Amino acid sequence: MTSVSYQHSEKFPLAGLRFLVTRQDSTESSLSGMLESQGASVLTAKMTQIIPTESWELFDETVQQISNIDWVVFTSRNGVTHCLSRLND
Repeated sequence: MTSVSYQHSEKFPLAGLRFLVTRQDSTESSLSGMLESQGASVLTAKMTQIIPTESWELFDETVQQISNIDWVVFTSRNGVTHCLSRLND
């Protein structure tokens, strides 16, 4: 087991700390990059895979009833991206 130094500095406040990032970072918003810039050691492990839906039937039926919907909640950026893409088709 490797010992970790927890000696922080003003320039690198996360020096000596290790983080596991379980999502794939995009280049425009890299959590890993932000952590590393503060001195952290980062291990990335992509834990999910985004695949296209086999059918948009339920989504399309729901959109037809949009006047009955008060709220829409998205749990991820990918959900927003794919729904907006479908609406623009």
